[in-house]
Amino acid sequence: MILGPEVKRKFVEKIWKIKNNFTLLEIVLCVAILSVAAVTLSWQMKGMLMAHHFNQNVDNFLTDLRKCQLIALSDRVDIEMRIEKKDDTYLYSLHCDDPIPCFIKKPMKLSGVEQIKRNKKPIDQHILIIHSSGRISPVDDISLFQNEDRGVTFKLKKSPLIELKRINS
Repeated sequence: MILGPEVKRKFVEKIWKIKNNFTLLEIVLCVAILSVAAVTLSWQMKGMLMAHHFNQNVDNFLTDLRKCQLIALSDRVDIEMRIEKKDDTYLYSLHCDDPIPCFIKKPMKLSGVEQIKRNKKPIDQHILIIHSSGRISPVDDISLFQNEDRGVTFKLKKSPLIELKRINS
C-alpha cells in the first residue's frame, strides 16, 4: 500500500508535535543527569590513565633491566642502573665503562611511581649492578608503588631471572 502525500504530511506533523513537547524542566533534568555521568566518568578515567602510565613505566623499567642483562651477557661488560629521586620524580639511568652504542644516555622517568622501596624500606636512590654473567646485585626486592596499596615488586635472585609480583590490596 502506497501512502499519499497528505497522509505523509499528517504523519510528519504528528511526529513533529511529539518531538517539540519537551518542557524546560525535562531539559534541565536531562542536562543534570548527563553532567553527573560526565563527572563520574572523568574521575574514573583519571584513575585508569594513572594506572596505565604506572604500568607502562614499570614495564619499560623491567624491559630495560632485562635488555641490560642481555647486553651484559653478550658484550661481557658490567652495567650500572642508577635509580634516584629528583623533585618528587623517580629517574633511572644506565652507565657503563665500555662504549655501547644502543645505550640511552639521558635519564628515563618513572612517572606514576610514588615510592620505591628496597626490602620494604623507602629509598631515594639505589644502584643496581648487572654483571657480565647476567646476575644482578645487590640481591634485593625492589618495589615500585603507584600508591599505598598498589605496586609491583621485582625479586632479584642470585640467578639471572627476575621474578615479578603485582601488589594489589
